[in-house]
Amino acid sequence: GEAAYAAARTALQLHGAVGYTEELDLAWWLRRARPLRDAWGTPSACRARVLAG
Repeated sequence: GEAAYAAARTALQLHGAVGYTEELDLAWWLRRARPLRDAWGTPSACRARVLAG
């Protein structure tokens, strides 16, 4: 989730305002990456869950 959100934010920086338009799917990815990041938790919480078994 964190990586998807970081990639979407970086892509928005790269494309600028056109990233919010319907010409690119970037706005779609941004709308989906933020809830994934919030739902899946931080990277450290995910690692702790995996290590806990």
